Amino acid sequence: TRTRTRTLASRRWRVTGMRRTAAAAALAALGAALSLRRCLADPAYVDASAYEAHLRSQDLVYAWEGGVSKDFPWIFGTNAYVGNGFLGLQISVKNGDELTVEFGRADLYDHREGPFPGQDELDTVDDTLHPNSESVPVYYARPRLPLGNFTVGFGAPVQAGHLRLAYFTGELSGWVSTTRGNVTIQATVFLTDTAPGVFAFELLGDGKETYELWDVSLNDLVVESPYYHAWGCDLNSGCGYPGPSGTVVDDYVQSPPGVYRGDVSDLKNGVSIDHPLLAGGDFALALRSMPGTLDGAPAQSSGVTVVGTVAMDLVKDAPGGNAVAMAEDAVRSLQDGGAAALAALRAAHRAAWASFWKATAFVSIPDKIFEGAYYNQMYKLRAAGAGEGTMVDGSVGLIDLMGPWPQRSVWPGVWWDLNTQLTYWPAYRAGSAPLDVATAMVRVLRNAYASGQLSLNVPEAYRSDSLGLGTQTPLDCSGGAIPIKGWGGVWEPGHGTNTGNLLWACHSWYLQFLASQDYSLLEDGPDGTAGLVTILEGAANLFLNTLAEDDAGRCHIPSTFSPELYAGEDASFDLSLLRWGLRTLVDLTPTLAARRGLRPSVRAEAVERWQDALDCLVEPAVDPATGIMVTGDATFDAPHRHYSHLFSLHPLKLMDLANATQREIALRSVNHFAAMNANVTNGYTATGLASMSVQLGAALGEGVGGAYADAALGNITSFMLGLMYWNGMYREGGGPVMESPMSVAAATQASLDPSPSLSLKPKPKPQHQPKPKPEPKPQPQPEVSP
Repeated sequence: TRTRTRTLASRRWRVTGMRRTAAAAALAALGAALSLRRCLADPAYVDASAYEAHLRSQDLVYAWEGGVSKDFPWIFGTNAYVGNGFLGLQISVKNGDELTVEFGRADLYDHREGPFPGQDELDTVDDTLHPNSESVPVYYARPRLPLGNFTVGFGAPVQAGHLRLAYFTGELSGWVSTTRGNVTIQATVFLTDTAPGVFAFELLGDGKETYELWDVSLNDLVVESPYYHAWGCDLNSGCGYPGPSGTVVDDYVQSPPGVYRGDVSDLKNGVSIDHPLLAGGDFALALRSMPGTLDGAPAQSSGVTVVGTVAMDLVKDAPGGNAVAMAEDAVRSLQDGGAAALAALRAAHRAAWASFWKATAFVSIPDKIFEGAYYNQMYKLRAAGAGEGTMVDGSVGLIDLMGPWPQRSVWPGVWWDLNTQLTYWPAYRAGSAPLDVATAMVRVLRNAYASGQLSLNVPEAYRSDSLGLGTQTPLDCSGGAIPIKGWGGVWEPGHGTNTGNLLWACHSWYLQFLASQDYSLLEDGPDGTAGLVTILEGAANLFLNTLAEDDAGRCHIPSTFSPELYAGEDASFDLSLLRWGLRTLVDLTPTLAARRGLRPSVRAEAVERWQDALDCLVEPAVDPATGIMVTGDATFDAPHRHYSHLFSLHPLKLMDLANATQREIALRSVNHFAAMNANVTNGYTATGLASMSVQLGAALGEGVGGAYADAALGNITSFMLGLMYWNGMYREGGGPVMESPMSVAAATQASLDPSPSLSLKPKPKPQHQPKPKPEPKPQPQPEVSP
């Protein structure tokens, strides 16, 4: 097999004939020193210029010659990309003689009404949008929406090029050469204090290559669900696409086509595309040329410097809105400001990126392939996600499965049964700046609680005290109620059948707290903002309301669905999450009461209820041959990527690996899961096994070269070389996904530092100590001659 490996000197990847096994062995030899080695340094002690130089050696470099090859950006897995957490650009060379800039906005979702599965009682279906549907999958009605692209046809074949994606500044720069001449390229999406911001890209010819010779076009895309298109469907094929439980939805009604304003041949006066949405409102893309270059030189006739933005006005009334005026005003204002405005924006952008890296843990890994892959994911974390300082107009900055770089996909949204949680795992051990990016998940859940959506996500009978979260949602966490079949109910795979999603999201919220020790994350705010304890209690109640006690006094969970596996009573996934949630509530409630100066007996009745449930809750079933079972009566008996039944080990760390019996169960379970998936090629399967192997190796006291340390390294290596695209992107099951490459960074962190630092309980608030009485001042002594 031909796989990609990376030359350490140039920091780029080349296609070589090295076999995968040989590559893994070579990397094992090169990278053994990273196993179980702690290299996470405090960024405050790393000089900024030294950090910049260190990152420059990790930059993603695209270099090619000899015409079209797989070493230059031409598809999703090799393209260049920049972003600011909201807007994104993808730059690629296509058809041998074209350069394409694709636009994206991370929070651009459709907002059609349901009813969604499980919410038929709402009866809000709009026959003009869904004439043949009784209920509509959320990824059909409220998916991410595509944007257009800007294409430059050089009219001469591209022969060579060199592009550098600079992590420290978040900018792309370089050149391409055609048979006629050379073109320099720059592109960035400015990091600013207001979302969504402005992007810029620049192409300057050398005189032989000149703007007048290029065929420039602004191309609109049909505004429809990427899920629909990913299955090869269009309005003329009539093929529809699979829905829940094998149903087929074939009645998609497109929004109206985009309305062009201006002409792309006259960028000085601007061009825009306004997209009215059938569900109401609009979004718009606007572009204008600048009177100078990104480097501050006067505008050149041989090229063009373009600024642009994407605006949204998603009112609920009728198609049309103010988005096009908003977008045009933003780029016109920047154009009017001229070179000074562009220079100020770029300076602020670079300062913002420098601040991000200054507060990001400095990592040194002997193997530079691993080191480069790690920093690539940390760059992506900030380019795809946004922290607290960039929120306007209801935007949340959450990273869905695409990030700000949309593609045709069967995953056009947020998935809560694994993907969103894994995406943020590396942030919790990487410093305060990545941790700030991860606050987006907390923000989304708080917003959904405030809007009542988390309550609407559970069946009506449970809404008085229970909260839930479906599997596939847009940014507002809508998308259908979680069906609770109760005892004896029959489950079918499909939307919303994973009952424990909100508990798992709360676990990530708790990791956010442990990393920051910010108690405002736990408690309700004075403005009514929900804290973790409130939402965690609602998520736990969904299970407590359905627990059943047997004759022996043991409590059982009715039939629930273990993500991507199968349904049954006492699913290990839900048992583990419920046990973690109840333990956390029992631990946190008296701690928070003490911090507020209240008596420990406050909420004693609730604490007693949680403790009673903990005491009677059954443990996950264990099979003598295969280890932890998926449900109370079903083993893990077929290869599958999801390790949801192993949550008591990873990520929840509920198992006491110092206990010989618990350790033996963990070893048996992981060994069986690894053996069953020996030929499964899925990203997060490999990274999950790597993290579990680190835990087991540490429990066994292994050092560098131990069996489980080598297994961790081998799993990370196999994903990096065999599955992940060389630009750090990844595609699985019909579309791009963000979580698997991000979990490479998390598994690398675990290998560098296997200590379970994020399993610690919260630190108690320091008690007030009286100031010590000052020591009496010494009396002056007479001087003595030497």
